Amino acid sequence: MRHFDGVVQLPSAAFVAEDVLGETFIGQSGGATFELTFPVDPKPNAGMGHSLDQPRPVDGIVRDAIESRLWGWGYASHTKQMPDGQEGCAVAWMVEQIAVNITFDDADNAVAFFDLADRFREAFDAWYRIAVDWTELWSGAILQRGDSRVRTSRGQVRDADAPSPGSLSGWGGSLILGASTFFRSESALNRKMLASAFARADAEEEPPLEWGLFLRSQREPDRRIAVIDAATATEVALTGALDVRLRGIGSSAREVIAKNANGLVGLITLLESIDDRARNESLVKRVADQLAGPRNDAAHRGAIPANARRAFSTAKAVLDQYSPLGQP
Repeated sequence: MRHFDGVVQLPSAAFVAEDVLGETFIGQSGGATFELTFPVDPKPNAGMGHSLDQPRPVDGIVRDAIESRLWGWGYASHTKQMPDGQEGCAVAWMVEQIAVNITFDDADNAVAFFDLADRFREAFDAWYRIAVDWTELWSGAILQRGDSRVRTSRGQVRDADAPSPGSLSGWGGSLILGASTFFRSESALNRKMLASAFARADAEEEPPLEWGLFLRSQREPDRRIAVIDAATATEVALTGALDVRLRGIGSSAREVIAKNANGLVGLITLLESIDDRARNESLVKRVADQLAGPRNDAAHRGAIPANARRAFSTAKAVLDQYSPLGQP
């Protein structure tokens, strides 16, 4: 068994609520169990813009490494609206770095320290990616919008079992600065949401395919590709819903029915007929005008959608209806 501690700069910042600050969460991946402790707000009654602070004393050698790379823990990003021009206290925070305590149950002293540090980096990045997929879908706060590259963490850890100050090892992913994005404070992740996302990451449970495609559309900077992805997500959801309703007949017959339903509009028309959906609740016209049409124009003519947000809203309405996403 081996123990490390140190800090990790997150692959993408976490937009969090107050009940996350200073809290410790436990994750598991790649044979490692790790405690993740979020930073604290040293000025809880101050407005936005001030920096967060380390959650607990950090060994001096690790702190020096952090400061030499100009890493920060995060900052207060939103304040409460106050009357008469008064400055409100912070209500949401961007967390960029966390403290970690790592245990490898299956490693002994024969395994090189830097090999274990690299193993943790790989396991953590894969684990955190799954968690972020869930949190972005639940909150609607897309922190990776406009950037399709794979983001990696940066970190510094020390061998906690070695004589003080212990060996130090680190890794450094390339720093990626995305476009500035503004969120409503209501989108901040609370403790329950993070704990649920981390539990799904522990189980390597990714969002369903249709929701993964929808999330990809939200992150995609090219509006043409984004609308095509959103329409594909919708078609996957509708096909899955139709498959459930026709489960009593053979798979070959189901495929024929789905193909003859003629795309998005045909699929949702058939499903609404099967479900006997009331006309005033129908999504057929909305899908035809706001999603299927723009998707076809983008795919066949290269046209840039005039209102991609409306297409995304329609796609999400269909997914919510026919393939509801599990909630935290």
